[in-house]
Amino acid sequence: MIEGIILAAGMGIRMLPLTNDLPKPMLRINNKPVLEYAIELLKKNGIRNILITTYYQKEKIIEYFENGEKFGVNIKYLEQEKLNSSANAIKQVIDLIGDTVIIFNGDNLTNLDIRDLINFHELREAEITLCGYHKKDSFSGHLSFNSDGKLENFTEKISNEEIARIPMDKRFSSMGIYVFKKSILKNIPSDTTLNLGEFLPIFLKDGHKIFVYKKNEETYFKEVGELGRFNEAKIEVENGEIIL
Repeated sequence: MIEGIILAAGMGIRMLPLTNDLPKPMLRINNKPVLEYAIELLKKNGIRNILITTYYQKEKIIEYFENGEKFGVNIKYLEQEKLNSSANAIKQVIDLIGDTVIIFNGDNLTNLDIRDLINFHELREAEITLCGYHKKDSFSGHLSFNSDGKLENFTEKISNEEIARIPMDKRFSSMGIYVFKKSILKNIPSDTTLNLGEFLPIFLKDGHKIFVYKKNEETYFKEVGELGRFNEAKIEVENGEIIL
């Protein structure tokens, strides 16, 4: 059964012109595709049965990784004929998923301790755990949670005025890394156009047990789906400042 899902279908518009000839997850840092770092991280943490969602220039991903054998993992693919939302894509492969699955955005670059994340999830008997990181500004969404990590509020879009009213030490955003129980994913409608993150307020309102795992200060994380951040990460990794 699938233990990990990497979302790698996007068209990478924010990465043009680099993505004219390559899908975003295949852009290289230190001569290695970003997607390969994600696969290596999952493998290092004991997750070897992986599904990758594909769409844009999908043949370049499939030709490189094949069935995953040369990377020490087992890879399956969802080959989409049109670009569906991330929640829709996951719903299409629901029958392949194990009881618990980790879901990972394909443009995340991190050395997160996934074993510790899963332990956190299991100890709290959570239905959903999302990774949060301290973010001072430029929010795409905001997480409010109690001292044990229980999610109290999730705002998908937040204005600069709202950010200014949040104390600095309470400013947390989602990393785009989730642990889900399969039973929760089954509740997603088959025809949804929403992305996975957009379901979090719905699941919270429905009373599901959702927790936030805070990344520590030593953990590296960068969402490299934007040109400036990609170039920053490239310098950090290739200069040896960051070890992944």
